[in-house]
Amino acid sequence: MFEYLKNSMADEKGNLSKSHTLLCGLGAGVSEAILIVCPMETVKVKFIDDQTKPNPKYRGFFHGVRTIVKEEGIVYWRGSEEELFILTCIKLYFLFNLCFDWFCVFYFIYFGC
Repeated sequence: MFEYLKNSMADEKGNLSKSHTLLCGLGAGVSEAILIVCPMETVKVKFIDDQTKPNPKYRGFFHGVRTIVKEEGIVYWRGSEEELFILTCIKLYFLFNLCFDWFCVFYFIYFGC
């Protein structure tokens, strides 16, 4: 997603300003949080809670996901939506930038360009 946004916001030389880099990182983080992280965190918490019960109802990952979707529909997040969404976006944005910065350093050291 970052590359898609980068390609749409880059100038004719392929460069991004700092504000466009921020927007691309934020867009990638938000889309990942909405489509991947929040649903998986919800499923993970439901599985952990289910395993603490005397008679767990989920027999495995696929059975659990199928049961959750059948009973509740496609679940994006439950609970304190704003906090979960905002914290996930902030965490992913800073993690992406940290990893990208380290990648650039190692790429420069290894390839020297």
